[in-house]
Amino acid sequence: MHLWADYDGTNLYVATENAQGTTNDRFIFVSQTPGALQAAPWSKAGQVASWSAYIGNEESNGWRGWFDNSGSASIAPSGVCEATLNITEEFGAEPDSLYVCLASYQSGNAGTLQAQIPSAVIANGTIEANEYRVLHLKPRNLTIAPDGTNIVLRWQGSALAQSYRIWRANSIGETPTIIGTTTNTTFTDSPTHSQAIYYIDIQF
Repeated sequence: MHLWADYDGTNLYVATENAQGTTNDRFIFVSQTPGALQAAPWSKAGQVASWSAYIGNEESNGWRGWFDNSGSASIAPSGVCEATLNITEEFGAEPDSLYVCLASYQSGNAGTLQAQIPSAVIANGTIEANEYRVLHLKPRNLTIAPDGTNIVLRWQGSALAQSYRIWRANSIGETPTIIGTTTNTTFTDSPTHSQAIYYIDIQF
């Protein structure tokens, strides 16, 4: 069992193998911030930290569909359980991070949790908030430090990023312009003004 995820700046993509023929139903949960525990869906046993939307995938016939979503969503007609969800429509704006997890339950009512990704911190039949995988959609913890006449930028990146764009403005009212693109999480600039304002964004 695998959980795949990606993001293109508009739609979150999630996927797993089709549950059909596995004897277990599968669920992919998506949350902006996993919160209080609530009853597992489809009358399954145990609880799950609150989700924003989820995909249910039946083992008996391979059917799958979205539940609880408010954003545009799609299910691919392929042999894999794969789907997309419009993140801005779902949350009203692009969040800094999203959380996802995959769960496999015995089919039928009161079916118990059989497996999950990420792995359980405590194997108690419940999916806790800290048992979701975080997907960072924006760079974090940008630091700016002088190095002689240069400025060195460092940040924490995202596993989903293809590259990062660096923007600079020379005053508060100035529109920033792109000064570079990198696949690293560091960038060195040689500004020509006495002050500079920097922004980093992700290219997915």
